Amino acid sequence: MATRPRTKPNGGNRVLNKKAADIIIIGGGICGASLALLCERAGLEVILVDRKIQSKKLKKSTKASAWVSALNRTSEKLLIKLGVWEQLIKDKQAASYLDMQVNTSLHNNELHLSAEMIGADNLGHIVDNSHLKQLLWQQLHQSKNIHPIEATPKSWDSEAKILATNCDKQYHAPLLIGCDGN
Repeated sequence: MATRPRTKPNGGNRVLNKKAADIIIIGGGICGASLALLCERAGLEVILVDRKIQSKKLKKSTKASAWVSALNRTSEKLLIKLGVWEQLIKDKQAASYLDMQVNTSLHNNELHLSAEMIGADNLGHIVDNSHLKQLLWQQLHQSKNIHPIEATPKSWDSEAKILATNCDKQYHAPLLIGCDGN
């Protein structure tokens, strides 16, 4: 990770040495990890802050998980771009869905969609989120420009663009994005 000298915002000549990047992302879940990988592929240096750094090894689980997402075709294309879709399919952690029915209790309306209506094999896939998160972290660990930091954010100085963490460390980037689910 680069250490970039920064001068005080008031124009003083005191130099601050902070761990620096182009972007800081808070939260290493599915959204944060995906965003970090996309930013890295766009040539950005990324600091990814999460309270728990995921293992480099893929944990094989024989139990079905209730934490799933229904992904559409656009989401699948994104996961292909991130290099994890093939492994999800190979590991049998994605199952296609052919129909979707949505009911609204407020207006007593119903919406029905089907793959047949759009002339497709399916509408998308239901994926195991735990497995997807692990696959994304495997990609993160292989990256040279993503720097996972195990910490909790304490404060953000929006003027100086500095994130302070519970580990008494500071990180600098012109952009901070929260993907922590809170």
